[in-house]
Amino acid sequence: MVLCDANVLYGSLLRDLLVRLGVSGALRPRWTTRIEQEWVGNLLEHRPDLSRTRIERTCALMRRAIPEGQVEAGDDPSVGALPDPDDRHVLAAALACGAEVLLTFNEEDFPAALVPAPLIVCHPDRFLIRCLQVQPGEVVAAARGILRALNNPQLTPDEFADGLARAGLPGLAAALLPLL
Repeated sequence: MVLCDANVLYGSLLRDLLVRLGVSGALRPRWTTRIEQEWVGNLLEHRPDLSRTRIERTCALMRRAIPEGQVEAGDDPSVGALPDPDDRHVLAAALACGAEVLLTFNEEDFPAALVPAPLIVCHPDRFLIRCLQVQPGEVVAAARGILRALNNPQLTPDEFADGLARAGLPGLAAALLPLL
């Protein structure tokens, strides 16, 4: 099980890849209402070209695709002080849902000394490279599915890989490109 921080769900390519991997059963992504509200709020703030209706439709599609994906977790008093107190709910959610991995671009916000074992905090690029090594068919199928779905305009594999790299996934982009 993988708890996705808001920064992981913010970008559409990564979000789509994680949802597709969740639908295929290759992984079990999880998020909370609060995490959803955070990435939605950030998108609305930074992407005025996207309407609230469109983003809410995306959220509804995610919940429909992975009905067990949205989990709830309250404050956990056992979660100690983190560098950013606003991240306590993310760690609490990971612990509450039994996640093995807390997926975030901000690994430094979750120091290993403050994260109880066996939970691992991992950058999405590193995590998805490992997924590609362990489950290449599922990851390649999910990426190809995204390529087929993005048809306005249609992306080439090179453009898709460039998008992944710009989204903070340069290792995955390089590893996936020859397989697309």
